[in-house]
Amino acid sequence: MIKESARSRKQIEAAENSERAASVFMQLLALLPTEEQDIMLALIMDEKRLEEPEKFHELFFNSLKVLDLTLNREEIVRLLLELIPVEKLVPTIYEKYRPMIVDAANVILSHLNPERLRTKLVEQMLLPFEASLPERLLCLIAKMPTMQKLGQIIARNRNLDPKFRKLLQKLENGIKDATYESILDKVNQELKHQIKTYKIRLGSRFLAEASVCAVVPFTWHSPNDGARRRGVFKVLKPFVSRYWAEELKILESLATYLDENRHRYNLPTIGFREILNEVRELLKKEVKLPIEQERLIQARDFYSKDQDVRIPHLLPMNTSSVTGMEFLNGLKVTQAANRYPERRRRMAELVLDKLIVSVLFNMHNESLFHADPHAGNVFYSYEDDELALLDWGLSCTLKRSSRREIVQLILGFILNDQKRAIQAACNLTEGKLNKGQITIIERKVLGIFTSLPKFPLVRLEPLTKLLDELILEGIRFPAELLMFRKSLFTLIGVLHDIDPTFNIDWHLTRSLFGHILQEIPSRLTHMPWSREFPTQITTWELRGVLFRLSQITLQLGLELTQLLAQFGLDKAAEALYESGFPYTPQPSEEKA
Repeated sequence: MIKESARSRKQIEAAENSERAASVFMQLLALLPTEEQDIMLALIMDEKRLEEPEKFHELFFNSLKVLDLTLNREEIVRLLLELIPVEKLVPTIYEKYRPMIVDAANVILSHLNPERLRTKLVEQMLLPFEASLPERLLCLIAKMPTMQKLGQIIARNRNLDPKFRKLLQKLENGIKDATYESILDKVNQELKHQIKTYKIRLGSRFLAEASVCAVVPFTWHSPNDGARRRGVFKVLKPFVSRYWAEELKILESLATYLDENRHRYNLPTIGFREILNEVRELLKKEVKLPIEQERLIQARDFYSKDQDVRIPHLLPMNTSSVTGMEFLNGLKVTQAANRYPERRRRMAELVLDKLIVSVLFNMHNESLFHADPHAGNVFYSYEDDELALLDWGLSCTLKRSSRREIVQLILGFILNDQKRAIQAACNLTEGKLNKGQITIIERKVLGIFTSLPKFPLVRLEPLTKLLDELILEGIRFPAELLMFRKSLFTLIGVLHDIDPTFNIDWHLTRSLFGHILQEIPSRLTHMPWSREFPTQITTWELRGVLFRLSQITLQLGLELTQLLAQFGLDKAAEALYESGFPYTPQPSEEKA
């Protein structure tokens, strides 16, 4: 019965999609000269277009050349958005943003150059009439690296439809935008001498393809020991630099539009242009491979003392658009979790420890973090029980002072110290705050405190929720902190996909206290108010945490004892869970 219902829904959805596509394409025909309409209709109705896409792409494109996109751009964009009603893909939890997202899509498409817009239209006509909305959306953002990057970010958002999420996850390293021949030509052209010197043999297909680069496997002759070794070339796609620059300008236009029309969406004075200008400078670095080559060296140094993390070693064969590095064995961490379910917890712990805990708790003035840690960039080796962290094109550093304030914010939540949390939140902001902004911060922090569980743990959700709410209130934060928030957003989704039962907050708390235990010898030689430790928590503050923990534990113990005596085990277990203690009550077995 359930299968029949699902099949029926699928058939209804396919019929609706076909009807919508037919309607849009008929409206498109009306824009063409009469003599071209019959030709275009014959192409649209020809089923061979699905079997010979390259041939029909050229036929469609030539037929549409007569369409003046300058005069008809507005109508073409309208038709594309009628064909792909993006608002239907926005989860109910974000429904208030649907009008803004539709208008944003309109602005982006309206600013594409005519040839790209014409190509977008042709690619939609090459899909089956019954193609789903997610399939059409992914087709629409083909060869749009900034939009694909956005897709990678939201691909692990658990609020999205599972089928849509699965399609978006293909953007992590399963994109098919570039031809293998074009990439090979680039490698052969730029590494002509290295190919001869190191006797390089290129593979026959891509190892992976992401939004900006394609990965080509190869073997090479090491002059040090004469052995043949495996490596990979990360190659900038030929069209990316041109399209990336155009899309960053489009995003600037979008930010201006949102700033000027925020009253239509009931948005506060966020300052989209200022935020974009800061983030854009960071995004520009992703297409500059020499910067990533430097980051690889920095990352290897940052993780040099970690036995269970590997960063690819840079090989002596690099240019401004090709990076040669060692091949690291492993699977996408989410794939590895499905293949080796007995290691799920271990993988989740590694990801959390190496990509969050190691970033927050160290002695570096600038702490390097991966700003694009989707599952396609985080691999796990079952044989070596280690992570491989790939693709450092989008990476940033977090100042020690910013990390200190994050720790202070977390301590404020643990100690129930509202004043400490408010001060930390203010210190994290960028620029001078006025009285109105300080009032906003105070109100938002107090709101977070009302929803905090009783049991004191290091909790990520209150931290990220506070940052999100303050950003939406127009409070400015440094670009690096915004990128760290983006990184957390991605990682939380990845962790859930690795192990849905993994308690992030409990493991964070254990990791923090593990670091504190390692600091004990050093604490004995420092003053109680010193912060010269990886955690930046003073011994005096630590005393307060331990006192708060014992106080809550005692209070909770008394409450549970009373509940156990009056209502039994189930009620006590429920109260323990609601207190925020890392415990999940098991359903009691029904008596026969």
